[in-house]
Amino acid sequence: MVIADVHPDGRIEVVDRVKEMVRLGHRAFVTGRLGREAMDLAVQTVRTYRRLARARKVARVRAVATSAVREARNGRSFVDRLRRETGLALIVVSHYVGLAGSYADRLVFLDRDTPAAVVGSPAEVFSHPVFRKRYGETPAPARLPGASVSP
Repeated sequence: MVIADVHPDGRIEVVDRVKEMVRLGHRAFVTGRLGREAMDLAVQTVRTYRRLARARKVARVRAVATSAVREARNGRSFVDRLRRETGLALIVVSHYVGLAGSYADRLVFLDRDTPAAVVGSPAEVFSHPVFRKRYGETPAPARLPGASVSP
């Protein structure tokens, strides 16, 4: 976890750093699943980070998931569990448009030829003219090979 002050001029000043290795992705690329113990430790760690952030009076908290979460068969279950148990939504970075639409409540679409991001629900982003110009049509919901959203 990194706690930082963002100044009006855009400068970022790191105030504190805390690191806990939960090894969430350990064996996930072999088994295709996030391990139960690793998920439990990750949830516990995020709870601890939330308490630290509150104690420091942090205004905004963002959590970012790794490719292990995105690609694991039980990744969606983990994302849902983390939100339910900690109150935090994860930012899952993906280049798979259909997959992002399957996982996300909200999307941010960045296009190199457009100065502004398109932000909204998957339906709003997929129907936006900027998105349609780049992709032509609404992508079908997707899963990585062998992936499912079941626990």
